[in-house]
Amino acid sequence: MDGSDDRQEPESFIKNSQLLTELFGYWPDFHDAEILTLTLSVGCAQPWIPGCESPIMDMRVRLCDWNGKTANTLIEMQFTRVQKIELSNFSYQNSESEVVFELQSRQFPDGRGGLSVPFDFICMEIFANCGVAGSLECEAVEVISASICSGVGSGNST
Repeated sequence: MDGSDDRQEPESFIKNSQLLTELFGYWPDFHDAEILTLTLSVGCAQPWIPGCESPIMDMRVRLCDWNGKTANTLIEMQFTRVQKIELSNFSYQNSESEVVFELQSRQFPDGRGGLSVPFDFICMEIFANCGVAGSLECEAVEVISASICSGVGSGNST
């Protein structure tokens, strides 16, 4: 990730991002978030279309935002058409200092001396306090749910 100042905000390219921005009042940086599960599978977004199978990653995160109202929030996200993934140090505790989402564009040589039509993809980078760190590139990210929890693993969906 290049860290340029002209980056788009994640809520402009992550589907259902309003589930988080309405809950917190902003897009969280996932500081002190704990990644509870990462599940890789081959599947399809719904509705199913023949030949649409692609790599999918589901991520479940507990976010401790410490602002009182949303101090313990369970978030589920899905990443579709995962193209590149690098993860290390998944452990019994996966506390993050930050999770960064960035929209990027790429072109490839077209075989005729030119370049292909640009296509957009999403990069996610996980910066760890301890436990899992890594990065991935995918075609789409969706917030599936966000629940304020009264205890570990319980919550009311919003």
